[in-house]
Amino acid sequence: QGESQISGPGSFHVNAGAALRYESIFGITQTANRGNVVTANRTFATGAQYEVSGANNMVTGDGLPAEVQSFAVMMQNSQDAVTLSQDLTINQQLTLQNGLLTTDDHSLFLANPAPSAMGAPNSWINGSLTRAVSENTSASGDLLYFFPVGTETYRSFAGVMFYEGQLQTNDEATLTVGFVEPPDTE
Repeated sequence: QGESQISGPGSFHVNAGAALRYESIFGITQTANRGNVVTANRTFATGAQYEVSGANNMVTGDGLPAEVQSFAVMMQNSQDAVTLSQDLTINQQLTLQNGLLTTDDHSLFLANPAPSAMGAPNSWINGSLTRAVSENTSASGDLLYFFPVGTETYRSFAGVMFYEGQLQTNDEATLTVGFVEPPDTE
């Protein structure tokens, strides 16, 4: 498990606007007696920020809401992975600082259409990423969206540029990028 654990017969609440960093290989759970939070009652708000920073492979856990304000992958070792336990929608900011984010069969959606909602990442997503894109309102006239996708062995930091005028006023769309592993040549 992670470095510390909150436990006891009481309640633990992560309110909207709060931030929670957790490190347990079990993630945060709703009812299980494992993970960084083990109390009789626990709630995790959708309007909060969540950060995973374990030293081993881990899961997000069933306590992570399906919709969060911000989500950060800041694993202690670049080869370690955090795996989504369910579909995840991020409303504001996705930070990929260190480690691998594995989606498995779950969807990962970044709902904030601003290109800055995920800057130039330092790690990648093992799976696919869906991002909201919106009308071009940047001062330069162009919008660059990053899609750091790959597999455990292959990765690509794809960028999709929308030039001024490509998206019309009030256009809202999503774009999904995934990485297809090359076929065996043997």
